[in-house]
This record gives sequence, C-alpha cells and structure tokens, in this order.
Amino acid sequence: TTEIYTLSLHDALPICETGSGDSYVSLYTKNASVSHAQPMAYTADSSIYEGAFMDNDIHGDGHYTWSDGRTFKGQWKLNKMDGHGVFTWPDGRVYEGQYIIDMKHGHGVFRWPDNRSYDGQWKEGKQHGTGIVTSVQNEQRTGIWEDGRRTRWIDEVEDNGDAAAGGRHRPHGNGDLRRLAALER
Repeated sequence: TTEIYTLSLHDALPICETGSGDSYVSLYTKNASVSHAQPMAYTADSSIYEGAFMDNDIHGDGHYTWSDGRTFKGQWKLNKMDGHGVFTWPDGRVYEGQYIIDMKHGHGVFRWPDNRSYDGQWKEGKQHGTGIVTSVQNEQRTGIWEDGRRTRWIDEVEDNGDAAAGGRHRPHGNGDLRRLAALER
C-alpha cells in the first residue's frame, strides 16, 4: 500500500527548493518483504530522495537523485551530505569518499570518465594534503595539494640530489610534465 504525506521542513532540501521552500511530497511504500516503511520524497523540480529521515530532515543513509541526473548515495546529516558517500555526475565523473556539510572532506577518490583520478585528502571541498594522481596512461605521481592547487610533487629532488635542502626542484624518471600538468584540470 502507498500513503501520501506532505511534510514541512525547517531547512530546504539540498538544491531543490519548492515554490514556498517549506514542503515536499513524500511517499511511504510498504514492501511486503520488508517490515519497515521505505520513505521517498519528490521535490517540485522532480528530484527524488529515498532513505532515512529524522524530524523531517534527510538524516541517515539515503539516495538522492537530482532532476539533472546527478546522484548521491550515502550518509546524510540534517539535509547535508555528511559521512561516506558516492556522488555521480551524468558525464561519468564519480567521487567516492568522505563529506562534511556537503563538502568533500577527508579521504576521497575522484575519477574522470577518461580514467584519470585523484586519490587523496580533501579539505572543505578542495584537494588538500597528500594525493596520488593517475593519468590516462595509468602513470601515477604523488603530490602535495593546498587549497585545491598542487604545490609540489613528492618525488621531486634537488639539482644536487638533496630534496630536503629546499630551492629549485627538478623531476626525475620518465615523464612528460605537460601531460602530468593536464591531470590537475
């Protein structure tokens, strides 16, 4: 059986304001093989959320599908992505990792459709800390990022061979710096 409820929210659902910004339609379906209700919310822009609620807030494990095709499956806290989850874009990009208050934060892996990836630390939605970049050719480099920008490759060494002394760095090994720089875009 299906029951239809209109629930009010004290906070708007993520990127899915309704005309008044304070309600959405929720369907609770009772599955014969499951002993508990499975809540679903449909927003005015045709976005769909299926998962846990607490006090009319999206809270707990759930799956949100925006009307433009983006999806997030994972943990929510007070209508925000918070905890571990997988965010997928219609063009094939995927991020799997930690979120805090709707921002990538902690460890996560971002993959592009052409198989490039960044596997490392994030802070407030930006790459920050140590990360491993994988190129289209499956070449890997480890670097340090600050506020979304790579500051250096960890495998850089001094002209005199002393990486700890500071100063001018040069890459070593077989690599094409132009190709590797393109990984950051």
